[in-house]
Formats: sequence, C-alpha cells, structure tokens
Amino acid sequence: MLGRIVITDVQPLLYNGAFPVKAISHEPITLSATIFREGHEKIEPTAVIVRPDGTVAERIPMAASVDSRTRFSVRTAFDEPGAWSWWIEAKSGGVDGSPVLTQASGAYRFDVARKEALFTSWYEFFPRSEGAYIGADGQWVSGTFASSMSRLDDIAAMGFDVVYLPPINPIGVTKRKGRNDALVAAPGDPGSPWGIGSDAGGHDAVHPDLGTVDDYRVFIARARELGLEIAFDIALQCSPDHPWVTTHPEWFIHNADGSIAYATNPPKVYEDIYPLNFDGDPEGLYEALREVFVFWIEGGVTIFRCDNSHTKPPQFWQRLIADIKQSHPHIIFNSEALTHPAMMRTLDMAGFDNSYTRLPWIDGKQELIDFFERDVRDVDAMRPLSFTANPDILPRFLQGAPREAFAIRAAIAALLSSGWAMYSGFELFENEPRNDNTVEYLNSEKYEYRPRDWDAVRANPSATLVPWVTELNRIRRENPALQQMRSLVFHETDSDDVLAFSKSVPGNTVVGVIALRADRVCEGTVRWDASAWGGEPADVIAGVDAFSGEPQVLAASVSLAPTAPVVLVRLS
Repeated sequence: MLGRIVITDVQPLLYNGAFPVKAISHEPITLSATIFREGHEKIEPTAVIVRPDGTVAERIPMAASVDSRTRFSVRTAFDEPGAWSWWIEAKSGGVDGSPVLTQASGAYRFDVARKEALFTSWYEFFPRSEGAYIGADGQWVSGTFASSMSRLDDIAAMGFDVVYLPPINPIGVTKRKGRNDALVAAPGDPGSPWGIGSDAGGHDAVHPDLGTVDDYRVFIARARELGLEIAFDIALQCSPDHPWVTTHPEWFIHNADGSIAYATNPPKVYEDIYPLNFDGDPEGLYEALREVFVFWIEGGVTIFRCDNSHTKPPQFWQRLIADIKQSHPHIIFNSEALTHPAMMRTLDMAGFDNSYTRLPWIDGKQELIDFFERDVRDVDAMRPLSFTANPDILPRFLQGAPREAFAIRAAIAALLSSGWAMYSGFELFENEPRNDNTVEYLNSEKYEYRPRDWDAVRANPSATLVPWVTELNRIRRENPALQQMRSLVFHETDSDDVLAFSKSVPGNTVVGVIALRADRVCEGTVRWDASAWGGEPADVIAGVDAFSGEPQVLAASVSLAPTAPVVLVRLS
C-alpha cells in the first residue's frame, strides 16, 4: 500500500530488489529515487547506509535534481567488502503547524567486493609443464611447484596481479584422455587436470607429481611476496577413480543400467569425468563441497575459478557463496560459464564476483561493439573477465595468424574490459589449431606437457609479446578510466577495420583506436563525440600518448599499420 510519502523508482536495483546490486569497495555510487507527496510540502529524504554488521555507517541528506523536484540522489561509497544495504527515510511537514510525516522505505542491498573483483589481470599456466622434461627412460617427468617458482617472477614483471592455475589435484587413470583428446591415453600421458581424483586423493589433495600441500603453500607465499594472488580452479566433478565414487555413489548421476553417467557440455563430451548429482543427497554433498572450499581458503587461496558453473544449480552457488563470504568476505568467486546469457546473468546474481566472457569467440567490429555494450556492460549485475584465448579455445582470428594479430587481441581485452586474462604461450604467438574445423589447439596442454623455453624469452623478450603485454598492464594501472566499465563508449567510424572508443572517470579520460586487421593498414574516419567525457566538439583531440608519454594529437582521420595497431591518448 502507498504511504503518504511516495518512494518509487529506486536506483540501482535488480529485479525489484530480489538480488543485491554489485559494487566495489570505495567505488563512488549514485543512489537515487523518486520521492513526493500530495500538495506542495517540502520533502527531506535521507539515505541511511548500513554496514555488513548491521550498524549504520552514515546518514546522508539526498539532494533534489535540478531537472525534477521529485527526483533525489546522493553519492556514496562502501569502505569494505560485504553485504551492505541502504534505505530511505523521508520527512515532510512541520511548517505552519502541519504534522511531521515520516516514511521508512524497504532496504536495498549491495554485494560489495574488493577492487580486484572488477579490475584484475590474470595469467594462466600449468605448473606440471614448467620444468617438465623427458627422462632417461623416454618418459616425461612432471614439473613441480618448486620448478614453477621462477614463472612467478616473470608474471609479476609483466604486470599481472593474479596467477590462475588449472586444477592441481590428483588425476584419475580410468578412461584418462590422451593427447589431443584421444579416448585412450598412451603410457606417460598425464591426463586432463579436470579429471579429478585417484587413489592419491580427491578435491582436498595435491597431485603427488607436483609436490605436497606444504609445497603449494610455499608457492603461494612466494606469489604474495611478488604481489600476486593465486586463483584456484574448483571443478565440481570427479574422475571414475575419485574416492567419492566408492564412498558416496549417491552423489553421482546413474544411467538406467546402474552405471554412472559421464559428463557432457554440448558439443563436448568428457568420458573421463563424472558429474555430481545435486539431488541425491543435497545436504551431504553440500557440506562436503563447502569443506573443500574452506580447506583451500585455510591454505591461502583468495580467488576461486569455478569450472563449468552453469552445470550446477544456481541455488547451490547462491547458498555456498553467501555461506563462505559470511566469514571470508574478501574471497572472490569467478564463474566460468560460457553458456546462454540468461544463465550467465543468473549466476552473477547468485553471488559470483566476476565472470568469464565469450570474447575468444567474438570477432569483427560490430560483433565486438554488440558484445561489450550488451553482454558485459550490465555493471550492476556482473563484472567481466575477458580471456584473449584459453586452453580450450584458440580463436579463429589467431589461427595461423602473425604476431600483430596477437597484439590486437591483447589490446581489445586489456583496454576494453576491466578484467582481462592471458594463457601461457599467447606471448609466444602459439597459433596452430588441431584442424581447420575446430577452435582447439593442436597438442593442447590440457592433455600433455608443454614446457616452453622461458630462458630464451628472458634473453630476447622483443621477439615475443612480452614488452607489449607489459605496456598494456602498465597503462591499465596508471589510468583509472581503464579500470571500470561504466563509462565505455564506442565512437562512430566509417570503416569496419577500425574500432574507436573512450573511457572516462573524474580526473582521467582515455580515448583510443584499435586496428581490427593484422594483414593490412587500417584506415578510417572517426566521429568523436566529446560529450562522452564532458568535452567540447573539436576536429582534433590533443593529449598525451599513453605509451610514450609524448604529446599526441588524434585527428578524425586515422591510419594504423599492423606494427602499430593501437593509438591511445590520455586527455587528463
């Protein structure tokens, strides 16, 4: 029922408050509402900001809009991660003896995460490949956490802040996949890390070839010394050899003949993996999975990359994430759900802090614009993490492509998305697909060891993409405008080969053009809309080159050579 003081159209709000709005600690947020009553009495609304512990953080008077006397707003920020809320207290009356009326709106919720949930740069590598070698018997010897340690220095030097590791758990033997996803593994094939579980243990164990849990903790400690966090891959599935298959058969899906069904994620099939059944013993399974997360949190993990999260019930994630964050609000949950937008959005609203995007599949100017404007710009509901490529996907744009193509895709991910990620080998221009009809790598690292000659890279980095990636990460750190998604604007061009954009926050504006072809000079005319950053119309844009720091003029007419596919200008 309506009150004497009407409070409507509260913003931001998701599904009428059914889900909390996402925010970042210390990020300025505008809270607004339409507030009025009958007659001409003055309205005095106050925004009441409530901390995660239930105490009032502050009471802020809301100001009326210059365009409407019924629209009120206020700017605020939340100073720590957690489940915040706010509500409106509106007063009216008291003039010439009239009664004072007070109206308590409902509470509006915010899911506040630390900044790294929005602005982050990930680097993915397989520890088993680092330091791997062929022994005297002709069989591979796995790399270890110890032999992987030097990669941490290289990753930190490139400016990344998160190291993402595929699952480090024991790998099953039964139906283990061979090289290039072969159904039968050859002797010595290490198998897919996502086929979790063997007689060496399950989700709370480390693959013995990599070392021990204590070795892993040493690895994490070294990462922290370098300013790096570890993103741990949680894959809620089991190999046929996982201990749970014997101890808890009710946790798995069974075929009509009583056998356990293997996993599918159309068009892919995973004969080496059993999916979990969330209906057989929901409470028992929930407690077991929760203990897995807590085990790794106690071991120093701060970020979880949740594999194929769309194949688990959103209700499960909502409960688990809320449960974990109640005592560990700093933990970041990443959703790897490359599926239809409705499920991706639902998982974000269920509590995931950031999400994989479909950028590896996206190509072409208009497709890129549609992707960033439609799929990853719902800033109140999701935060993007955009890979250039990953162990599953070698984008067609990169297949057989020259180094310039890799520079272009890195720039698109790093400059347009607030969160971006790069898979090991990208800086070496690895570009060979398994065949012409697939987006999978030939000799995929998912199924075999792939040691790379990092000593050669250190000796001659200019022969790789390392300097370019390092520059992109430096520019991202130096420009707050690139660390968010709210202000991304694409500017009209007359060429499908040129993408023009701007990002702006108070005190920092960046405008840029990116070539979309690596095989020729890309030319076009840009219609810059200076109102996107509060500027005045002009024929040229004058600022500072974000790469060199030298004065730079960006005209309407642009020409980008393959060797210099990006022009980026900082205006303020």
